[in-house]
Amino acid sequence: MIHLIDLLHNSIWLIKWIFLAYFLPNFSTICSHMLSKFDKKSIQKSLIFSTKANDARGLIIYSLGMLFIPLSAENKGLIEENKNIQTNFLKVKDLYELKENENWRDITEKVLKSYDTPQISKEAIANYRRRIFIFKYPSDNLWIKGFISFTPMPDTHPLLILYRWGNTDFALMNPGVVFATYKNYTVISSTLRGGISEGKDEFGGKDVDDMKNLFNYLPTLSKELGIDLHPHCVFMLGPSRGGMEMFLTLSRFPELQKHVNKIVSLSAILDLHQLIKDRPNDMKLMLENQFGLSKDHHEKQWITKRDPLESISKIEHTLPILIVQGTADPRISTKQSQHMVNLLQNSGHVVNYWEIKGGDHVLMNHPNIMNEIANWLEKDTPCMSLKMKK
Repeated sequence: MIHLIDLLHNSIWLIKWIFLAYFLPNFSTICSHMLSKFDKKSIQKSLIFSTKANDARGLIIYSLGMLFIPLSAENKGLIEENKNIQTNFLKVKDLYELKENENWRDITEKVLKSYDTPQISKEAIANYRRRIFIFKYPSDNLWIKGFISFTPMPDTHPLLILYRWGNTDFALMNPGVVFATYKNYTVISSTLRGGISEGKDEFGGKDVDDMKNLFNYLPTLSKELGIDLHPHCVFMLGPSRGGMEMFLTLSRFPELQKHVNKIVSLSAILDLHQLIKDRPNDMKLMLENQFGLSKDHHEKQWITKRDPLESISKIEHTLPILIVQGTADPRISTKQSQHMVNLLQNSGHVVNYWEIKGGDHVLMNHPNIMNEIANWLEKDTPCMSLKMKK
């Protein structure tokens, strides 16, 4: 019923704008005049957010903006990237389909046939005889979808817990992504609540429980699939939003830290105050519209609950941390990673920082980044010599 009311409301809103555009000969002139009264940089950033919208308003805002507001090359690139991500969503969503009576499914062939799967990943899947399964698991009385990717004898290879990027339906991770098909690594990930899973994404709220519950579900999943996982060698990789989720998981559930050997943050949200300051009219707008960030006295409380900087005191000093950030990332500024590194160092944590010159978001233009991350994970790591096979 609520969706029907929203649909009706947006339909009326759309018809109103179409009526104005059709019957007023000077409509474009009026729009140009109105938009000229606002800060163009703010409007440009709002257009980036509007490409994530799934309703008529997002379409209208985007269309009007593209007609009347000139965009910088960087903003145009971000808008096109968001549009491509939304277009690819349907292809990726199909990979996660489970029948009502299914708890898991082998999707290896579907991943290999998917146009969204990188060729380098397809070759790695074939060369290492990798199998990829999607599954659902319980979390706070919800069913959450995830995937696990492994090669033969997974109990002899490292287990990488890969945190998702994006939110809800936006940037849903392809199980065949490069980070999930690296050599002989076993990789497991969750889509988190909301989107294709039950529940509502809270962007650092109760969705963090989904990662703790995924960890707890590993023995059950191993039994269902008839495989064993490495008992000693567990790494975590948090790209983009995933870096925030990673620090929140380890701080809210510190008992997990004793099971993790090393963690990596890649182009991650590490300072929410800085993120909102850097992107007030797209990220902040999204956080307000979709995830409950308010402009009243609850704003500080909302941010504090989710800000990775607030988690440092609960992270063990002996847990090795690698933070990687590109200097040409249009989504995350180097200020965020620098703030995190400074606080970690000042509090006595073991932290390494790589700032990659010219690196874009999650270092997609740096093809060897996973090799370099894996070298750091495996270097001087005792678990690599325990029941391991290269």
